[in-house]
Amino acid sequence: MVLTWLHVSDVHLSASNPHERDVVIPALFEFVKTSRERGELKPDFIFATGDIAERGSVAAFMGKGSEPALATAFFDDLLQATALEKDRLFIVPGNHDVEQRMGNGLVRTLMNQDASDLYFDPKSPMYHLSGKLGAFASWYNDYFSTVTPQRVFPNKSTCQLIPYTLTNEGKDLQLKLLLLNSTLFCEDSQTDHGKLWIGLRNLDPLIKQLQQEKHDLAIALVHHPLEWFANDSELTQIPTLLKSAVDILMRGHNHKPVAELRDNLIEIAAGATFLSGEQKDKRALYGRFNGTTVEVFPVCYQKNSSPKVWTVDTALFSKNEEGTYTKTVTLPARLDTGKKYPLIKMSAPKAFIVYFLEDDNHKKWVADLATRLRHNGVETILDQWHAVPGD
Repeated sequence: MVLTWLHVSDVHLSASNPHERDVVIPALFEFVKTSRERGELKPDFIFATGDIAERGSVAAFMGKGSEPALATAFFDDLLQATALEKDRLFIVPGNHDVEQRMGNGLVRTLMNQDASDLYFDPKSPMYHLSGKLGAFASWYNDYFSTVTPQRVFPNKSTCQLIPYTLTNEGKDLQLKLLLLNSTLFCEDSQTDHGKLWIGLRNLDPLIKQLQQEKHDLAIALVHHPLEWFANDSELTQIPTLLKSAVDILMRGHNHKPVAELRDNLIEIAAGATFLSGEQKDKRALYGRFNGTTVEVFPVCYQKNSSPKVWTVDTALFSKNEEGTYTKTVTLPARLDTGKKYPLIKMSAPKAFIVYFLEDDNHKKWVADLATRLRHNGVETILDQWHAVPGD
């Protein structure tokens, strides 16, 4: 069974740029509708990886009088263009979806892994979720209130695993959608790098669940690149965990489209669907999974055309042998054994490092060694990362 999706990101909805937005966004809807009706690009899902609103613009999630919220109108129209129901739409927040003024008095970041484990204790109140993401969460819960099974924005975790069975022509495709919220500690894009946390305490059990439960494809959605996470442990451990159980990672934030294989993980970034400014690139991606490969179809807004339209993006990828401007990436460790989309994960070598020295220079040297091992594909367990006194 072939699975097709539309990936949008960094939409930046705001009442401050209504004219340009009202030209670019409807042109996208028309392109999506026309492509579907022609049978060229007919998505089964829509994935949105954050920055639905402009910077800190909670107005995008709040209606005005009888008018729906900007986010509601955008996704309603996009779903209509794709002829999909809401249960086929999956969204994660971005740093612009955070109400930054509600972060006053909250910690800027976490200091170390111990602080992370304490903060992400399910019994602890997570004020960042109820405060900074309150407007987004309220809109999200209202927008998906009619979806069955009920879909609710997590208020005690940054991670959510949603199973979905796609049935087509009598065949089932078992999907796992891992939704990751990387925005809790966002304040400013210029200074957020290295300060973001998802919380290994949140992610670990879902990764184990993914590894134990049968599925045909696992897709993770997150807004930020993995390089933006805290240097203490998340920077090294989150990529390793994702590579152990996820096939495709979709993200946004950098406004630059990407489709590449990084170790055992396919990383796809959609670019920015809307940026205010006539000369700024506006892009989206289609993707197609056929069991062994992912084919990426880039589309873009033609800023110099008349009338204004979206078309195939010929600038991102070189023309291939088939004469199209797409890129195909093979999912690693998938072997054709005759079974439906068999998924065989290659086991990485493992290293356990333990020592009994308190010298800070030596501890740093060992931590750097463990980091280098992880970056080179070795599953590394280090006592200063994973153990506490008494273990």
